[in-house]
Amino acid sequence: MSAVLLTLPPLSLIPFPPSSLRSSQERLIIAVDCQARAENAFETTRTWCNERVAFGKPLIAKQVVAHKLAEMKTALSINRAFVDQCLQLHHEGRLDTATASMAKAASTDLAWRICDDAVQLHGGMGFMWETSVARQLADTRVHRIYGGANEIMKELIARTCKTN
Repeated sequence: MSAVLLTLPPLSLIPFPPSSLRSSQERLIIAVDCQARAENAFETTRTWCNERVAFGKPLIAKQVVAHKLAEMKTALSINRAFVDQCLQLHHEGRLDTATASMAKAASTDLAWRICDDAVQLHGGMGFMWETSVARQLADTRVHRIYGGANEIMKELIARTCKTN
């Protein structure tokens, strides 16, 4: 296999969008990625809880487990609707910095919580590196820093709350 040499134009000639648009796009990409990660962790955990038997019954038969899964599914559905709305706004060219920041902060925090709950519901197996939920938890943590730490996202959002 031979290498291909690409010649790129100078950076000044590449039509990049304005930096605020790039930031919004980056934050939206992170939000979409984290929503997908969280949904995957949930589905993996839902399957585990339906198949894993403890004390003679599937884990899902335990009310506390079923309620935790219900909470996870509800939070994922609400966040998915918001992320989908942000994707539509971006498609229309109307996604602003504050809304993109909200999507990024909400999605990364949710992904962290969902992955943490997934590990917890897997019990001791959830902490084993061989399980996907353990790796998802580790991989998800950095997204709260990517694209601007979530504390910075809160500052950008807060600026839109001031009335003066």
